[in-house]
Amino acid sequence: MITQELIRQAKDVDIISFLERYGYTFKRKGKRYICTQHDSLIFSIAPNSCQVFVWNSKCNEGDSIKFVMDYITDGNFKKAISLLTNSNLDEKKLYEASSQTLSKALDKIEYAKNMKRTFAYLIKTRLISSSIIQKLVKDNMIAQDKHNNIVFKWLNNNEFLGADLVGTLTDIRFKSTVQGSNEDYGFSICLNKKPEMLLVFESPIDLLSFYTLNMNNKNLGKMLLLSLSGCEKIYKIQTYLNLYPSIEKIYSCLDNDNAGNIATQKITNTYSNIKVFDGRKKLKENNVKDWNQLLINNKSNEVAK
Repeated sequence: MITQELIRQAKDVDIISFLERYGYTFKRKGKRYICTQHDSLIFSIAPNSCQVFVWNSKCNEGDSIKFVMDYITDGNFKKAISLLTNSNLDEKKLYEASSQTLSKALDKIEYAKNMKRTFAYLIKTRLISSSIIQKLVKDNMIAQDKHNNIVFKWLNNNEFLGADLVGTLTDIRFKSTVQGSNEDYGFSICLNKKPEMLLVFESPIDLLSFYTLNMNNKNLGKMLLLSLSGCEKIYKIQTYLNLYPSIEKIYSCLDNDNAGNIATQKITNTYSNIKVFDGRKKLKENNVKDWNQLLINNKSNEVAK
């Protein structure tokens, strides 16, 4: 049973220290804590001594419990209280409730009648290999919803566990995840049942751009490619290390920027029991931020020749 006292305890937890365990980092400015990965996310102490957040880019605000619910426990209030207070409130029921929420949310996705917008955006705008996209669509790893968003499915042994949503309009950027997705997973491609290397990317677009650039790489078959859906979600890595004990190396292929640098260092520190490498050499050599920018630049150079 969740009492008012337990809720008070959850609100009193040092939310900054709590979130740092999930890969978030912050810079303090006076009484405000500004997230390093998302500078529009700010925590502060309200006049009533309550810890509150404002995430301007997401038009969201509230107390620390609401943040954990919205971004860690998929809207599950009991699980948020349990995590914040380490009270382990009936974990079996929490898991069942979370699974039901996930199932309902994923079942509610309404799919488009065709994939025209998806093909146009990924192949013509993002310049990702058409053969890769066609194969992923055929394997039901990529779909398109009725709003013409691309649905990048998070699968494990064909079990549908969540999804990224990416808009197909070139002038309006839209990125989200399906409410209720299991955040321990991400969009992934594995070409071998026993991969030796785990490569982590910031988004599905970057993952597919890298895949396109390395289609002829003889080591591709040894790789598991994983999108974290945000560089701060490094906790997802542990899920795949558990699923694939054959993995011997981790390559951080995140963005070539300050947030990517910080996340790469966090991956190195967090997973010190395994070899971690900075996989952004090509990005740095070409002075680009991400893998799609590198892909587009390479294609432009080919046309110029």
